[in-house]
Amino acid sequence: MVTDFDTIPRTDGNGPTSGFLEVDRDSAITISFKFANGVVLVESVPVNWNIGTINFIEDVLDLEKSIIVSVVDVDMNLNSEALDNLPIQIFSDSDVAGINPNAVEISESS
Repeated sequence: MVTDFDTIPRTDGNGPTSGFLEVDRDSAITISFKFANGVVLVESVPVNWNIGTINFIEDVLDLEKSIIVSVVDVDMNLNSEALDNLPIQIFSDSDVAGINPNAVEISESS
């Protein structure tokens, strides 16, 4: 039996799923750490899913000017110490092939 794990973005490590974690909307992640003196620290956080948005900065588009698109998706802040890149697809009724630019984060952890 082959199991298909939804792990993008993914974790890394060992275990029954090779370090991958699969979560649902109602999941939580709990970490337990036992110190040498026997004290156990346990912390748990719920998994939050957010809805991303994409918008044109201008309401009216001028074909002679560059078009700026804003993408807001906190789930795609994969590295809080670097600028993340998110591939997006932009197309229209008259250009169904469109273009596939990368949206680049405007600042670390933004």
